[in-house]
Amino acid sequence: MKDQNMSIIDFSTKVFQEMIEAELDVKRLVPNVLVHFLKSHKSPLESSCKIEGLGSNVKSTSFKSVERVKKVLCFCKTGDPTSLKKEMIGIPLCVLNDGTLTEFSTNSPPFCSQHCGIMQRLGNKFINMKCVSLLKGIETPCLKEFGLDEFSELIKFVLSPEKFCTSNRVVKCDLKQQVVPNGSWLKNVWEFINECVCEIQEKSQNKKEASKQIVIRELEGKLGNWNLLPVVIENETYLQCINQSAFVLDLSTFIHLKHLYDAIKVLNVPCLQWSIFRKWGDSGDFVESLTLVKSLVASCYDPVMVLQCLVHHLKNKGVDISEDYCNTIMEYFNDNLEVIKGQMPNSASRLRELPFYVTVSGENWCLQNQQVNVIVLPMGMELAGIEEWAERSRIVLLNVNERISSLHRFLGFASSCISRVYIDHIIPSFSNIPDDSIIPHLQFIRDNLLNCQRQSSFNKEQEILISALKDCKFVLSNGQRKCAKDFYSPHNEVFNVMMGPYFFPPEPLSGDSWKIFMELSGMKKDVEPDMIIDLAMEIASEGRVRLTEDTCKKSEVLLKHLNRCSKEELNKVPLDEIKSIPFIVPFKEGEGSPLLAIHQQLQGGHLISFEDAVPEIWKDLVWTSSCMLPRHAYLDDKGERLYDRVEWLANKPQAIKVVRNLQNISDAAKQIMANSPKDLFICSIEGIFTSHYDFLKNYCLAEDVITDLTEKPIVFLKEEKNCVMCKQIVYSLEEKKTIKPYLYSAPLDYGHYNSLFEILGACKKVTASHYAQVLHDLYLDTLDEHGDADVLDPNERRKFLFQAVFGLFTTPSLSEIRVPELYLPDRLFALQKSRNLIASDSAEFEERMEVKQGKCFFLGFHALHLMGLDEVTLLKQLPENFQPKILTETVYEKVLSPQVLHQGRDIAMLSQFLKCDEFVEGIFRLIADERKKFSMFTATGSSNYFLNEKEQALHREKINNIKVEQVARLETVLVRKSDEQTLQGSTACKLSMAEKKNSKSGTDNWSLYCVDNQQNLTEWFDDISDDISKILSSVSNQELRENQKYILPILRCIKNPSEIKRLLDKRNIVRFGLSDPTSEMFPPPGTFVPKCLHHRLDNRFSEFEKEEYVALMIHEEEVKNGELVNEPVYIYAVVRKCLGEPENVSLRGEMACMQNLYLLDIGNDTFEEFPALKIFKFHRRKGPRSTDIQQAVNLDKGSRRNLDDTLIEVREQFFAIFALDGEAERRILLRRLRARYHPDQNYGNEEEATRVFQFLEDLIRRMREGEFTIGRHSTRYPSQDIPSTYSPPPRQPFYQPSHQPSSCSDIREKLSVPQVARKWITQAKRDVSAAESFLPNAPDVDGFNWICYMCHQVSPRGLSK
Repeated sequence: MKDQNMSIIDFSTKVFQEMIEAELDVKRLVPNVLVHFLKSHKSPLESSCKIEGLGSNVKSTSFKSVERVKKVLCFCKTGDPTSLKKEMIGIPLCVLNDGTLTEFSTNSPPFCSQHCGIMQRLGNKFINMKCVSLLKGIETPCLKEFGLDEFSELIKFVLSPEKFCTSNRVVKCDLKQQVVPNGSWLKNVWEFINECVCEIQEKSQNKKEASKQIVIRELEGKLGNWNLLPVVIENETYLQCINQSAFVLDLSTFIHLKHLYDAIKVLNVPCLQWSIFRKWGDSGDFVESLTLVKSLVASCYDPVMVLQCLVHHLKNKGVDISEDYCNTIMEYFNDNLEVIKGQMPNSASRLRELPFYVTVSGENWCLQNQQVNVIVLPMGMELAGIEEWAERSRIVLLNVNERISSLHRFLGFASSCISRVYIDHIIPSFSNIPDDSIIPHLQFIRDNLLNCQRQSSFNKEQEILISALKDCKFVLSNGQRKCAKDFYSPHNEVFNVMMGPYFFPPEPLSGDSWKIFMELSGMKKDVEPDMIIDLAMEIASEGRVRLTEDTCKKSEVLLKHLNRCSKEELNKVPLDEIKSIPFIVPFKEGEGSPLLAIHQQLQGGHLISFEDAVPEIWKDLVWTSSCMLPRHAYLDDKGERLYDRVEWLANKPQAIKVVRNLQNISDAAKQIMANSPKDLFICSIEGIFTSHYDFLKNYCLAEDVITDLTEKPIVFLKEEKNCVMCKQIVYSLEEKKTIKPYLYSAPLDYGHYNSLFEILGACKKVTASHYAQVLHDLYLDTLDEHGDADVLDPNERRKFLFQAVFGLFTTPSLSEIRVPELYLPDRLFALQKSRNLIASDSAEFEERMEVKQGKCFFLGFHALHLMGLDEVTLLKQLPENFQPKILTETVYEKVLSPQVLHQGRDIAMLSQFLKCDEFVEGIFRLIADERKKFSMFTATGSSNYFLNEKEQALHREKINNIKVEQVARLETVLVRKSDEQTLQGSTACKLSMAEKKNSKSGTDNWSLYCVDNQQNLTEWFDDISDDISKILSSVSNQELRENQKYILPILRCIKNPSEIKRLLDKRNIVRFGLSDPTSEMFPPPGTFVPKCLHHRLDNRFSEFEKEEYVALMIHEEEVKNGELVNEPVYIYAVVRKCLGEPENVSLRGEMACMQNLYLLDIGNDTFEEFPALKIFKFHRRKGPRSTDIQQAVNLDKGSRRNLDDTLIEVREQFFAIFALDGEAERRILLRRLRARYHPDQNYGNEEEATRVFQFLEDLIRRMREGEFTIGRHSTRYPSQDIPSTYSPPPRQPFYQPSHQPSSCSDIREKLSVPQVARKWITQAKRDVSAAESFLPNAPDVDGFNWICYMCHQVSPRGLSK
C-alpha cells in the first residue's frame, strides 16, 4: 500500500504496544481503514489514495499484478462482511478477466463466475478468474451472477448464430482445433450447464421429482437451437442441437452387449462423443457433466427413446446391414417389449416402422402397411420358389427367430409349424409354385415332414398332410399336372416287364427314393399272385432252348418278387410247383475272382431249381463241389432270407461238400503261394480258408476225413504266404524259435480255431519231435537225384540247421521224439542218420585214431554255436535207437606196463605240496568262487557259497588220496571197448597221465603217473597241469570249471605255499572262511562321525538326495568367551525320503531349502524327521584342511561374483535368519553362514572371503548392540542367540599319526554308539512291559520272584544307555 500513497510502517506487535504506551499518535491498520483509504482514490488530497493507470491493464497500474490486488482484497474481506458489502461501491479493486483494473460500480456490473473462460472475447464482462473465489458469495449490486439466461444471451458473441444456431441439423466440427468450439471449450460449457442444472434441481420444491423433463424443458427453452451436443456420425465429429438430443444414442451404454453394440454402430446414427468429457490427466474418470449429457440422449436402459431415435433416423430409409445384426436389434426390442408397450401408446405402429424385418430373401423390410399379410416361416423350411409363390399369393415371408417370437405375436404375424404351413397355405395354392420348384418341395415333405425312409407309422398331423397330398396335383407329365394315384409303381419288376413307360410316373418321381412317398400319395403298387407260376414256366421253357438276356432278366425279376413277398403272401402261391421248376440262372463267379484263380468252379446246366443248389453266400465253401443260387434268389432288398420263410429251401451246405472243397483248394493254394501273389489276393485267400475253419469247427468230423485233412496243407499263413499242415503249427512258440517253412507259431487271428487244429495235429507246446521233424523234412529237401543228402549251404545252416538242432537239444522232451528217423549234421554239413554218427569228446583220441573222413563224425555243439550245453549228456538223452556213438565210450586210453620208480625230489615235493593246507585252502577258495559266480549268473542272490565242514572233510580226503607215482617211461594206447582190441597206430608217449582206480570202499582213487625228465619246474608243470586239473575237477564233483586256469599258477608256488593266498587275493578270489568284505564299507547309521571327518562336513545351503549318507548334528558346539568349550557331536544317518517344505516357510531364496524336512534312518530301524539345517553333506575340499566342522563355500576365482552383490546377499540372508522365531534355528543357521565365508574355508580366495566375513561380523556386532529391529524381536537382541566371534582352531591333518597306525574305522569302533544305547533302553522297556503283563497271573504260579528279577535287570540296562 506504500505504492498507493499510504503512510504505513511495518512494526512488530511489541514495538507497536510500546509506541501506544509512549502515547504516540499511531494507528493499527484494519480492513475498514484500508477500505476508506482506497475509496479516497478520487480525492485531491495529498494523503488520499493514489492509484496510477486506473481503468487500464493492472500491470500498468501501481499495483503491478493481479496477485497484489488479490492480497488487498483478501485483507479487506477479513473485516466485517456486512461493512464490506455496503462499502463495495467505489473500491478500485475490480480486476476484469481481460486484465483491466477499475472500481466496483453498479453501472454495468461484471459477472462473477468461475466459468468465465467459456465466454472468450468477453473478458471485460467477467471478474478476473483469480479473484472469483474471494468475491464469490458476496451479495452486492456491483456483481452479477452468470446463469443459463446470461449464457444464452452472450453465446452469440462467442459462436456464429448463422452456423451454430440451427433447429434440426448437425454442424461438422473439429474438436482438436485451437479456436472455439473445440473439445476443451465444449467440456467447460457442459460443466457450466451441469452446474446450472444442479441449481435448478435444488430450487425445485420436490427434489425427487426434479426429473429429466424439467432439465430438458429448461435447456430446450434457452439453448435448444444451439449446436452444443458433440456427436459422432460415420467416424466424423458433429455438433447436434440440444433440442434433438432425444435422437442421439449413447453408444457407450451398449458396450456390455457386444453384438448389439456392433449392430447399432454400423447404422451410423448420431452417437454421443463422450471422449471429450474425460478429466485432464486422468484416463479413467470423467467430468460430472457427462451424467447430464447422458440423461439427455437415448441409452440402452431407455428402450422407448432408442426406438424413437432409430425410427426418426431410419424411417423410410434402406438399411444395408446383415441379417444377424437385424435380429440382434429386434431381439433388444423383444426383450424390452413390456416397457415399450407400457410407455408408448402407438408402440405397434412404431415397431413396424423399423426397417429390420428380414424376409426369406435376405432383404430388410419396413412393415408400415397394416394390411399386408405376414407369415413367419419356421426354421428349416424349404425356400425353393417360395418367393415367387409368396408374390403370387400376396404374402410377406419372414424368417423365424425364437428370440423375437414375442414381438412377432404382438405385431400379429402368422406363425406355425412347417407342416401346418404346407397344409394351410402352400398345398391349397400349390399351383403357384413354379414348375422347377415342385421337386424340392416334395423332397422336403418326403424327407423332413413324413420321413418316409425311416418310419412306417404317422401321427395325426402327418396323416392330414398325406390326405392333402392324395388330392394334390403335383406330378408333371406331358405338360400337365396329375395326382399320384393315376400311375403304377415302377419299383415292381413284374410291372416293368408287363407294362409300357407311360404307365409310370416321370423322373425323378419314379426313382427308388420316391417309392414310399408316391405310394403314400396313392400310386398303385400290388401285383396279382396268379402271374407267378405262368412266368416261371415261361422262363423254364425259354431256358431249355437257349439262355438269352431277356430270359435272365425275367428270372431275376421273378426271384426278387418272391423274395419280397411275406410269409402270408407266399402261402397264397403254389410253392411246391415252383421249387422243382428250373427257372433260376445259376451263380457264376466272375473271371477276376480270386476263387477262380485258385480252382475252377463246378459247371452245371443253363438253369437250375431250388432243389439242386446251395445259396451263393456259401460259395467260398462249395464253389468246387456244388451249384449255387444267385443272391437275388434267396435275399430280398432288405437282406431278409427266403429260406427263413420256406422250409424246404437249403440253409447251409453239407459238411462233406465243404471238406471236399477244402481238399481241392489246399494244394492249389500252396502252389499259388509259391509264385508270390499280390497282397490283395492273399487277403482273399485268407478269408476263404477262415470261412472253412468257421464252418468245420462246429462239426464232428469222421476219422477218414481227419486222416485226409491231416496230410493236407489246410492252414493258411497270410504273413508267410504259405499253406502248411496242422502238425507244423505250435501255439505257444516264440517268433524267434520258428523255423520257416518247417515250423510256425499259430497266428493270433486263428485262436478260436485251436480246437479244430488240435484235432488235425497242431500242438500247444513245442516238443523235440517238432525239431526232429524239421531235420527230417530238411533232409528230404536236400536229397539229390541219386537219393544222397547234399551239403547244406551257409543260409540253410543259419536259417534251418542251427535253430533245429538248438531247439532239439534245449527242449525238455528230448527222449520222447516221434519221427521215423532222426538226422543230424556231420562235419561236412550234410544230414546223416544220427545212429551212424560218432560224437567226439576227445580231440586227442580223434587225432590218434587217424580218422580222415568227416562223414562219420557228428558236427558238434561248438560248430553249431551251442555254447554252455553238455554235448555228451544231451546226446545220451536221445532215444536209444537215435543216439550217436560217444568217442570216449567207444575207446579208452590204457597205460602200457608202467615201470614205477622211487620218487625223485620233484615228484616227492609235488606229492607233499598237493596235501599241504595252503594248497587245499586255495582249492576250497576256487570252488567257493565258482559257486559265487554261478549264483550271480543264475540271479539266485545266494550268499551261502562257502564249503561247510562236511564238504571240506570230504574234499580234503579225496585230495589226500591222490597218489603221485614216478615212472621211467610212460606209453599209452587206445583200446576199443566193444572187443578190447588195440587200435593200430594209437600208441603215444606222455610225460604224465591221470588214471582212476576203483577202491574196495567204492570211492574213486586217482593215480598220477609222471616222468621226471629233470627239466625246469615251470616247464614241467606246464606239461602235467592238465592232468592235475582233470583230477581236481573230478575230486570237486566238476565244480572247477573256469577257475581251472588258476591251477598252474598255484602249482608254481610249490616252493613257497604261503604265496598261494597272496596270488588268489591278487586275482580277487573269494577268501575262504571270511564274511562279506563289503560289510564294513559303510558305517551303520546311528554311529558317531569321528572328529577326523568333521572338516568334510559341508555348510552350504543345499538339498539332499535319497539314500545319501549324511551327518546329523545332535549337539551343538558350545563357545564361551571366545573359547570352544564343547565340540559338536554328529552321527551317521541315511536320507530315506524328502518330506518337502513345512506349512509356514519364512526363508526365501537360497536358504529356503534349509527348512525342508527329511526322513532319516538313524539306526536300529528308527526313522525320524529332521530339518535340513541340522543335516550336513560330506564334501571333499581342495587345498589345506581345517578341523573346523563346516565346509567352505565355493568361491571360485574364475566364476567370482561382484563383491557388492555378495555383501547384499549376505545382508539379506542375515536378516532373514534373525526374522525366524526359533532360537536354535537362528543359532545354527548363523553359525553355518559364518563358517561358509570363514577365510580358512575358502582356500585360494582368502582376501574376498575375509572382507565378507568382516562384514558379517560387523552385522552381528551391530545387532548385539541393538542398532537393528527385525520383525517382532526387540531392539536389544538377546546376546545368547548370537554366537561370539571366535578364531578357528589351528589347522590339523586328517589325524595325528601315533606309534601305531590307525584308520577311521578303528576310531569309529572306539566311540560310544547311540545305536547300541538305544537297544539297551529298548530292551529295558520290554522287560518292564513283560513284568507288568505277568503281574496279574503271578499268584497262580508263585511268580513274584521272577518279577523282582526282571525289575532288577532293568536298572543296569537302563544305566547302560
